[in-house]
Amino acid sequence: MIKQIFFGVFFLFSGSLFCQIYGELNIPAKCNEMPNWAKLMYDEPINFIQLAKEYRSYYKEKPFEKNQYTRYYKRLIMNYRTAMDERGNAIPIDIEKREKEYRKSATSRTQMPVWMPYEMETFFLEKNSQACPWQVNVYAIDVAKSNPNILYCISETEGLFKTVDKGKNWTQIGKNHLNTSEAIAIHPKNPDTVYLGTNGIIRRSTDGGNTWTSVFALNGLWVYDLDIPESSAHIILAATNKGLYRSANSGQSWTQVFAEASSELKVLNVKNNIVIATRYNSLTKQYYPVKSINFGMTFSDKKSGWYTSGDGGVRMAITTADPKRIYAIALTSDKGPYLMRSIDEGETWSTMAKGSYTGYDSPDFPLDNWQGYYDLSIVASQKNADEVITGTGTMVKSIDGGKTFKALGGYGGSFPLHPDFQASVAFGDDSWIATDGGLTYSTDFFTNTANAEARNKGINGSDFWGFDAGWHENVFVGGRYHNGNTVYHENYRSKFLRMGGAESPTGYVNPIKNRDVYFSDIGAYTLPFAYDTVLKYGSLPCGLYPNESYYATEHSDMVWSPICYHEVYLGRENKFYKSENNAASFEQTFALPSAESNVEAIEVSRSNPDVIYFTERSNSPSYGNIWRSVDRGKTFVKIQNPSIPDGQRRLQVIALSPTDDNFLYVAYRSGSSANKVFYTKDGGKTWTNITTPTIGNSSISDIMFQYGTNGGLYIACDGGNVFYRNQDQNDWTVYNTGIPVNHFTRNLRPFYRDGKLINGGSNGVWEIPFIEPSKPIAQPTVDKLNSFCSRDTFYFEDYSVLQLDSVTTYTWAFPGATYVSDIHARNPKVVYKNLGSYDVTLQVTNLLGSDSKTEKGMINIGISECEKDTIAGKMLDLTARGNNGTIAKIPGLKNATEFTCMTWIKINSPQDCFTQIISNWNSNAEFGFGFAFQGYVSTRNLTFSWKDVPYWLTTPFNLDTNTWIHVANGCLPRFCSTLCKWRTMDLQR
Repeated sequence: MIKQIFFGVFFLFSGSLFCQIYGELNIPAKCNEMPNWAKLMYDEPINFIQLAKEYRSYYKEKPFEKNQYTRYYKRLIMNYRTAMDERGNAIPIDIEKREKEYRKSATSRTQMPVWMPYEMETFFLEKNSQACPWQVNVYAIDVAKSNPNILYCISETEGLFKTVDKGKNWTQIGKNHLNTSEAIAIHPKNPDTVYLGTNGIIRRSTDGGNTWTSVFALNGLWVYDLDIPESSAHIILAATNKGLYRSANSGQSWTQVFAEASSELKVLNVKNNIVIATRYNSLTKQYYPVKSINFGMTFSDKKSGWYTSGDGGVRMAITTADPKRIYAIALTSDKGPYLMRSIDEGETWSTMAKGSYTGYDSPDFPLDNWQGYYDLSIVASQKNADEVITGTGTMVKSIDGGKTFKALGGYGGSFPLHPDFQASVAFGDDSWIATDGGLTYSTDFFTNTANAEARNKGINGSDFWGFDAGWHENVFVGGRYHNGNTVYHENYRSKFLRMGGAESPTGYVNPIKNRDVYFSDIGAYTLPFAYDTVLKYGSLPCGLYPNESYYATEHSDMVWSPICYHEVYLGRENKFYKSENNAASFEQTFALPSAESNVEAIEVSRSNPDVIYFTERSNSPSYGNIWRSVDRGKTFVKIQNPSIPDGQRRLQVIALSPTDDNFLYVAYRSGSSANKVFYTKDGGKTWTNITTPTIGNSSISDIMFQYGTNGGLYIACDGGNVFYRNQDQNDWTVYNTGIPVNHFTRNLRPFYRDGKLINGGSNGVWEIPFIEPSKPIAQPTVDKLNSFCSRDTFYFEDYSVLQLDSVTTYTWAFPGATYVSDIHARNPKVVYKNLGSYDVTLQVTNLLGSDSKTEKGMINIGISECEKDTIAGKMLDLTARGNNGTIAKIPGLKNATEFTCMTWIKINSPQDCFTQIISNWNSNAEFGFGFAFQGYVSTRNLTFSWKDVPYWLTTPFNLDTNTWIHVANGCLPRFCSTLCKWRTMDLQR
């Protein structure tokens, strides 16, 4: 997608957020036809509050269309999420200054324990034995000529990774640096010496990338390419937006060879003295080739045969198979991509192929400009000079020297390549393609799909824009930028599965039914318990999803009740919603007075589930509030805010004590250095400020109350920083060893079962043991709280704070129950026969102690509506035409989304089409079964009717007349099964 070249340019520029970029490679061209919201991206400074408002308003009225402006918008958010003031204005960033701030606690990064990443490798869902490149956007890659087993690559999320086994395993290095870059070069004779260009800086490492030194710095610099002559490895060449620079002493000093922007350079393989580069002409608005024959000391123009259109940047490729041949791909301003070729070391050029500006209407070169220079690369085979691969959104390949091309992968082609071509490299028999989804390796220059595979294991650069985790099972989900939704489960052999979707900031997990997962863009699913090479998962209904946002702390969540794991709360726009059927349907219970406000962070009290808090974000005026309910969300009252200026309250997160519904923490992302974290112990009447200089300069993205401690609170801050403080401490403890400074935390989640803290964000998922142990806190929960059927089974579950160990036990008490499966099970099944209200008690024990909790009146049994018929031998007789039977409305079916029934039936003769035996059209299930429509004739074919399913369905079941036959039928939202005469027919919607 849109590369960070433009951000690097204006982060360091003094006086203007957007400095002038020659060739405009770094931002989409501004034009009168662009939407009004997009024009706001060119304001100085950008105001993200106004920009987000106009963006949402525009796409509320129009269908979303992916284009260069929407990509640029998301890229701006990603880069500025750590650089906005309380008014929403973008703040220029000095990379080295920011790194120093993040490293102020560097000495503390030696404490134990250490944050450890979940080693990420993404697999296809349908064929999950095959890894797929839907994981991480890779901007740059280089292979060591002296040892091709060694490669370095750079992710969009500022991570630097190294492999020593050709990409089978990658390790993150240089964790103390923000490594935004698309230019990296390995010393041709020493793979431990590496150069990379980042925002305003060129850096060098001499220890394999672990530590880095700045060897060149220039305000507003962005490096497009780096190269090193193999025969004169003390020479370093850099193509930048500020011109072409050269060092003749391994980076100790630098000379500007020419001042015009240069988008690309290549040192020829055999004659290292020859360097081909591009140079920008501001009059023609074009990059054109220049050539040096003295190792880059001077250059001369080589325009012979070069096209004449203005362009949006050029990339080049060379090949050892023909040392004189050079390929170039150029994005023209109005004609589409041009493929140029030289066969005389860059002296003259020929146009080999022309693509299309607006679409894939060029049969020989099916390529368009797509999203500009941000998605552009080219690589030539090192074995056959006539083979070349290039692309923008789709990668295309030529085997005739660039005359004709065929789609290779992306939006077309046989290779499972992620769309959007970012970088590429070939050496010997090996070739690599880097896309928005990661790296794909080939041993035959992408000729046979069997010889290509994704190699991204350990590149933990997935940018989670949504994140959630389980309670009993180690499972987490999230929507990832560029790479759709993913799920990880402890039983799936350390695989991250690609669930589909695009890049929504979504992903939620039912805390008890941990394999019930929810995504706003692809729906909800029940995942299988165990790994299989072909996973089958069932769909779940979900009637509403919460406010979601790409911006830090500007989102709601799906929050389940502590006493009923089918009771869900969420905020949507300015409204508060509640579901009693595991999110299948929702009912609005409250609305904020202002339609411009948003319901965001929600906390439901464990000590008193009637008490609920949520935060309100208002962009106009730009401040926030906290609301409290004492009647389970029916009504809310705004509580007193801490003494902090209104503008600093706009972005806030809250965390509630598990044992005291009046003890609440609040943290402010945009609070001043003296106003970061507060707590109240009286429900908001008074507040205590616990901000100290230790956290004063931090920007908070999430907080988490560690249950089972004396008010222990984690705060996640930009720069990979995490802090902890409990009520016994006077200051915050730094807890960040091992996590890189480029990590941005989306959400913190506890995993009490194993005593771990989970962190999901811009560099994948990380974990660390809790800083102190959590004592047990008992909490029973159940699938429903009310029933109108004496035969109903209640499925209880433990929702306690409880680390499992050698003495862990559960002890339940269900006074008044008529059946209990096992009082010592974690999840007993219980039946209550008699009308009434019933208490439930759970006691949990581990090595840290024991705790017991009684939920008074937790279960309520109403008048039973499902008793069996007391009159024996009487069947319902519907012999006469028009006869029918009805059952009074059953309140318990109000929100039903599933329907099951069974009956004995006997027909005396074929029935009229559409005749129903039983139907249920007054609930969300909308289901019935009866006789098929096979034309307007009588029939014996038994079938079912189902919401949104065509009425002409038939089954294998033609009923015998004058014979009693048992029929059972069950219908889920996406699946129906009929059992008749011991045969089954299943149908998935």
